[in-house]
Amino acid sequence: MTGLPRLRREFVTLLPVVAVATWVSSYGAWRFGVLPVAVLALTAGVCAAALARPRPRAALLAILVLVGAISGGPLALLARAAAHPPLLTALAARQATVQVLVVVTGDPHLAATSRQPLAVVPARLLELTAAGTTRLSAPVVVLADEVRTWLPVLPGQRLRAAGRLAPTDPREAEGAVVIVRGPPDLLGDPPWEQRLAGRVRAGLRAAVSGLPPAERGLLPGIVVGDTSGLDPQLQNDFRTVGLTHLVAVSGANLA
Repeated sequence: MTGLPRLRREFVTLLPVVAVATWVSSYGAWRFGVLPVAVLALTAGVCAAALARPRPRAALLAILVLVGAISGGPLALLARAAAHPPLLTALAARQATVQVLVVVTGDPHLAATSRQPLAVVPARLLELTAAGTTRLSAPVVVLADEVRTWLPVLPGQRLRAAGRLAPTDPREAEGAVVIVRGPPDLLGDPPWEQRLAGRVRAGLRAAVSGLPPAERGLLPGIVVGDTSGLDPQLQNDFRTVGLTHLVAVSGANLA
């Protein structure tokens, strides 16, 4: 029986090694591609083989690093490839004019750095029409100049729009930027739960309408994650100091 508690202590001690190796491998794969994963896995494998007899504990650590490398890195590479499908990347590099079918995945908000008012709409691309029509599934960002018609759009809403593609960094989570002029062509209604949440958020915005502009936009963001009225400069300040999580979800992190 004494061996079991000792085994548990060993497991708890060594488990962070796997976690750190998985994180390092995933980060390296997403930021720099396959090379960091291959280097980490190869180094860990060589060390495990070389230390198997003289230092079995060190060899075990190397094996755990290898496990983390081969479990986290490939998944990150697959996620990066899924976010940047070749067709979308090629069309964005040419800044092609396309028609898109997307579903909105987050709250639209004003761009923080644009000289003119632009609505920033996180979305998932479902269908892309250029020379032909292709079904895709990739995250994109829609930049639209018709702020009045784009900002009220709720998450879950499917819509069509025509615009010009712009490339993103391969390390970004979005596969492309869709620059749209004009209003969206809404298809049906968003899900009922999003419509209900939209009414709750609209009520909260109305309740805080008497506050100064900064507070008026910040309070709904902290309480229910509604950043649609958040001042773009204030939002950029939150991003700079690493506090966007305060307005990215509901107020559970403050509770």
